[in-house]
Amino acid sequence: MGKCDGSNLQSRHADSQDGIRKAGWAVTTLSSVEGSGCHPAGTSAQQAELRALTEACNLAEGKTVNIYTDSRYAFGVAHDFGSIWRCRRYLTVTGTPIRNGKEVQTLLEAMSKPSKAAILKCKAHTKENADEAKGNAKADEAAKRAAERTPQTDEDSCRIRSLEIKSLRAEIAKMQAECSKEEIWTWMEEGMHLGSDGIWRQRDTQRTVAPQSLMAFLAQQIHSWEHLAPQQMVARFARHWWGKGFKKHAQNVADRCVPCQKINPGPITVMSQIRPSAPMGPFQEIQVDYISLPKSRGFSDVLVIVDRFSRWVEATPVRKATATQTAKILCKDYIPRWGLPSSIDSGQGTRFTGAVYQEVCRILNIKWSLHCPYHPQSTGQVEREIGQIPATEYPKAPSVTNCAL
Repeated sequence: MGKCDGSNLQSRHADSQDGIRKAGWAVTTLSSVEGSGCHPAGTSAQQAELRALTEACNLAEGKTVNIYTDSRYAFGVAHDFGSIWRCRRYLTVTGTPIRNGKEVQTLLEAMSKPSKAAILKCKAHTKENADEAKGNAKADEAAKRAAERTPQTDEDSCRIRSLEIKSLRAEIAKMQAECSKEEIWTWMEEGMHLGSDGIWRQRDTQRTVAPQSLMAFLAQQIHSWEHLAPQQMVARFARHWWGKGFKKHAQNVADRCVPCQKINPGPITVMSQIRPSAPMGPFQEIQVDYISLPKSRGFSDVLVIVDRFSRWVEATPVRKATATQTAKILCKDYIPRWGLPSSIDSGQGTRFTGAVYQEVCRILNIKWSLHCPYHPQSTGQVEREIGQIPATEYPKAPSVTNCAL
């Protein structure tokens, strides 16, 4: 059984200024401190807690262990949202890297090292007499002591880093020297100057000139850090580099990034509504629809027909709205009086899609048009008239008075 803890405190050491934040971590058992360490100034408590749980898993490699932590954040990473972040490649829904992504990834990898492990949540800073409370207090005390220590400076790492910088500068100078004369003349016209180290820089800002051959690589590196948008990539590039045409490379890298294309929404294209063409004459194009009213004298539905050209309205009461009844009214009443229409617009209800109605339209060579479902604007003229029927009687259709209006 092991306890792990991360501590974050304000250092009051004599050799440091007040208010400098330091962080430490510790892994303990009831009898001993198995491991502890400190972080550089400015490290958050969450990073220290993740580090403590990671080290506990590393120390328990190949063993069966119960690991207690008082950090709800670290416990949640291990049990709840850590696996979700891993599936999302440690990116938020907006495509930006999650906070403490590197520490979370390291913890999830370390959790597979013990043969059997249970990560348990315990209360923090309690005075109970249970083993969990005693172990947590011991880990908390060890983490605070570790945070008071000064991180050791790795001189070898500093020397290696210095050598890497020198090698990088030599590579940049070599790439600039291999550029064409036309490109170098462009730098000179823009006010660039050649430094003593053989690198072209901007005079006032001392930003390094980026050759065209380096643009694509820089765009890829800048985007891979945080999956930035092209505008943000250009701003990040302009901090240390100068060069023309970087925006094109930034846009190309962002467009080819698979995680960005999966997560970021594409451009929203607003399509204008298509207006129906004007009819050539009266009673050539009509719109039909039904309205249901309170039953009266056996009639409960009204078939409303509107001519699109003259806006002439006819309303005929029916006992039941069916495809057969619709075809009957058109063939026996409407068409003999007003002539054969070239097209009929209607909804997609069964009273307009029945076999009898379809057969009538086919025989009479009438174009049969169905508007979009749940989009009454497609047959707006008849819909407007239907909205007025319950409030008034139509003198244009005396037979409609047989229905309750």
